Amino acid sequence: MTGITRKIDELAKRAIAIGITELVRGARGTAVSFTIPKLIKTAAGVEEDIATLRKTPISMTIVKHYLNTLISNNVVTINVELKLDGKRRVHKYFMYRDGNAVWGLAKEDSSKAVEYLMNAMGDSNA
Repeated sequence: MTGITRKIDELAKRAIAIGITELVRGARGTAVSFTIPKLIKTAAGVEEDIATLRKTPISMTIVKHYLNTLISNNVVTINVELKLDGKRRVHKYFMYRDGNAVWGLAKEDSSKAVEYLMNAMGDSNA
């Protein structure tokens, strides 16, 4: 893995961990919904380096990969729907409080939630 790819990879993991945590912390109900660009934008509001993840195909693909890894490993329970936005397809993610340990962690201690999610994504390659 090259230095640039490694940096994008690390930023993608942090974007997911911080983004999910911040979305849950700001939730006023029992669910949150997001797209990958919204997740990155939310995380970039907390950690400035994440703003360097632009809406490039490689960045979106890496973020999607790690998000799907969390879902398939049952770390988080997230429903995915395919929506049509004009002529393009958009994956919209829905996360509910029930059945998500991350929800409770994020509400109690955001740093523990971020750490938990980062550890769950591990060192696998995109």
